[in-house]
Amino acid sequence: MRHLSLILSMALLGAPILPGAAAPGAEGTATLEAGDAPDPVQAAVDAYNKGRHIEAVRLARPLAETGNPAALVILGLAHETGRGAEPSRELAIKHYRLAHEAGSGEASFRLATSLIAQGGAEEQAEAKALLETLSKDDTGQASRILGEGSLRGWFGDEADFDKTRFYWQQAADKGDVTAIMTLARLLDGKFGFPGKRDPAAALAAYAQAAQLGNPTAMVAVGSRLLNGEEELRNEKRGREWLAKAIAKENYEAHLALGDFEEVVKKDDRAALAQYRKGAEAGQAACMLKLATFVNEGRGGEAKDPEEALAWFKKAGQAGNPLGHVQAAAVLLKGEGLRIVEGYAHLVAAAEGGLADIQNEVGLLYLSGRLGIRDATAAAGWFGRSATAGYPQGAHNLGTLYEQGLGVPRNLNNAGRLYLQAAKAGHPQATTALGRLHASGAGIQQDLAKAWALFSIAVERGDEGAKALLGELTSQLTADQLAEGRGALADLKGLPAKDKQDTAPKK
Repeated sequence: MRHLSLILSMALLGAPILPGAAAPGAEGTATLEAGDAPDPVQAAVDAYNKGRHIEAVRLARPLAETGNPAALVILGLAHETGRGAEPSRELAIKHYRLAHEAGSGEASFRLATSLIAQGGAEEQAEAKALLETLSKDDTGQASRILGEGSLRGWFGDEADFDKTRFYWQQAADKGDVTAIMTLARLLDGKFGFPGKRDPAAALAAYAQAAQLGNPTAMVAVGSRLLNGEEELRNEKRGREWLAKAIAKENYEAHLALGDFEEVVKKDDRAALAQYRKGAEAGQAACMLKLATFVNEGRGGEAKDPEEALAWFKKAGQAGNPLGHVQAAAVLLKGEGLRIVEGYAHLVAAAEGGLADIQNEVGLLYLSGRLGIRDATAAAGWFGRSATAGYPQGAHNLGTLYEQGLGVPRNLNNAGRLYLQAAKAGHPQATTALGRLHASGAGIQQDLAKAWALFSIAVERGDEGAKALLGELTSQLTADQLAEGRGALADLKGLPAKDKQDTAPKK
């Protein structure tokens, strides 16, 4: 009996897997039991593993026609990924199904995840039934996927905490470390369900994974024993687990130890020592903490802004966008080349996906501190910020559209952006939207809605809205004010009986 190992990167397009979860097969590999397979199957497997997908498909196709499961899986992968064959979810499922019926365990998992990705009720039901059958005999992968499906509502139901916990516990009982970690996060409230949070059970799950040698779990256990709920704390055991994590080169343990010394023990000197050890080992969050301590002169050392700046830069280079933010904050206080360097760090943070910093880049372009006032570039950055859901970015871009700065004047766009920001609670955007309704500029004039929006803006703390509200109130008739109160109640979602009490208090 010979074993063929089909080492394939998991490319289940459209079949999401929880962060950190392994795909079917160990560590991103798929293992095929091919029995006494003829050499052409081995040749097809080798070709696929080496990236020669077209050759692999050519070799696998005649074998697939005889029902060879390894060949069928190769064709399924080729159609699913578009590597070596036309992209086709339907053909991928067809070949996985045939391989599954021929007894391929890998094909069974791939068939189930592909059916889930199809999204139809029948496909989801079939996938669930298939995974439940697989879960009886596998090492935990099927139960893990069932748990994820229950969390994400893949099987036609809403997210279900109890079903998710059941399936992940089932996988955890089989020693599936990924399932143990996801179960711990579920119990720790990381996937929602705040009312179901169980810190003690989460700690026990993390401890199970730690005992199986998972360094991330070791840090989680140590951190919770030092910094978690008081009734669960145990300094001796916490330090022991973090020492084990450090021995396995997980230097996030230094961050947990530093946080313990800083927050719980109130010992800045000991905290600084831990942050420095972590920083020197390359841990980005420790670099950021170290830079902050050095910048503020905490931990018994004199302030050293230049050393702090160096560590802020290193934190950014190590992948922590907040390091770029802090480096930019220091550099942009200077002049000349330091402003240029600060701009580079600010952009790096913005490119890291920080929507508030994307807005700051836009403001920097408007300020003229880069040598020229570039409203067009500012509009581009405000747009990215707004698209990411940052209310200030939407408000700022709306202002540019209203004024015609950097973009063609477009009051419809301005109103849309003000509305986006106002829905998120932005006071000035609420006022701006009220102004447009009051004047009928780019939007249908609606004095009642304008009055209601000014009222909400006042409640949200925009001082500029007070004068506008007072001026509009003096112009409205009693009937129009009543209509305005009704509009205010509608915006607040109040029942009709409460509409008369919605006016802002003088």
